[in-house]
Amino acid sequence: MWADAAAETYSRGYVPLRLLRPGDLAQEIRAWCREAVGNEAEAILNLSDRIVALRECVTTFNLPFLSLPVETPKDTAIDVFIEMNRSAVQLSAFDIIVAQVEERTGESLHSLVLSLQNRVPLIDFYASASELVLSVAALREDLPPTQASFQRLNLDRLVKEWDEIAAGVGFALKFLDEEKIFDSERLPTIGVLYTLAAVHDCVPQILDASGNAKTLLRKYLWRAFATGRYENNAATRRRQI
Repeated sequence: MWADAAAETYSRGYVPLRLLRPGDLAQEIRAWCREAVGNEAEAILNLSDRIVALRECVTTFNLPFLSLPVETPKDTAIDVFIEMNRSAVQLSAFDIIVAQVEERTGESLHSLVLSLQNRVPLIDFYASASELVLSVAALREDLPPTQASFQRLNLDRLVKEWDEIAAGVGFALKFLDEEKIFDSERLPTIGVLYTLAAVHDCVPQILDASGNAKTLLRKYLWRAFATGRYENNAATRRRQI
């Protein structure tokens, strides 16, 4: 990979972040510069001076970091990463899963969500698309739609069943539109949207059976207006529906 080759890295205008860390790195910097530009003394000196200037820019910054051994299990590394970022902008489950999906499947979760928003443009009136798809995926795997469950998702299945998830979201939004519920402010709880999208595959296509299923869903939806059972903190309730 080019990031491991000094010449390739330098040709793209980059230097390794490790060269900016605290400590006496003069020899390491010179060695990297020599590998990047060859044995030309003036070029090595110029590049070394630029790196020293960069080091001076960040020397007074408070940049905490934790170096983990290469053999650290992935789950442990993710937990450490999350804990280290709690004091600043907190990471969402979606932020963590994005990288895992791309590593595992080669698919960009951001691109998939964008395609869903283009396919179902009304989604933004009801919920965050990223949280919605993770919640629906969790319910489809018989898990409650919680942050802990998102970390247990089968990512290969998430990508493989993306079309079914998107179809479920489209079904849910169409169902809400037919019931004259036009945005999240009119919903009794955002949780009913997750449930409607997750059960789409279970709704029969035969006319009478489809009508019966939709009647049941309609009862579920409207009863949610009059009870606290389906509030946001009762994720396990939605799994039991």
